[in-house]
Amino acid sequence: MNGSDPIYKQFAQEVADERDRNAVAVWVHSSRHIFFTIANFVSGYLIAMDDGRFRIVIGTTIVCYVAAIAIELAVLPGLNRARRFKLALSTRSERLTTPQLPG
Repeated sequence: MNGSDPIYKQFAQEVADERDRNAVAVWVHSSRHIFFTIANFVSGYLIAMDDGRFRIVIGTTIVCYVAAIAIELAVLPGLNRARRFKLALSTRSERLTTPQLPG
């Protein structure tokens, strides 16, 4: 974790649609913490592999950040797309089921 994590989470909540805020909170939290939980277990082995240096650990940290951000970019916009798709389907079904008067 780093010092910007709480600020990032707050920003993600503010820009999310009100109906998606719970899902956004879960995804932002989970996407970061899953990778960092794994990193805590393997960091000692990575340092030992690099003879006490931190080059592999720093590289792995970068990969974890990129993977977490990629997951967020793949999932979070999908919430809005799913809502728009559902709205389009319901609008279409309403048009199909509403009787049209000759005009």
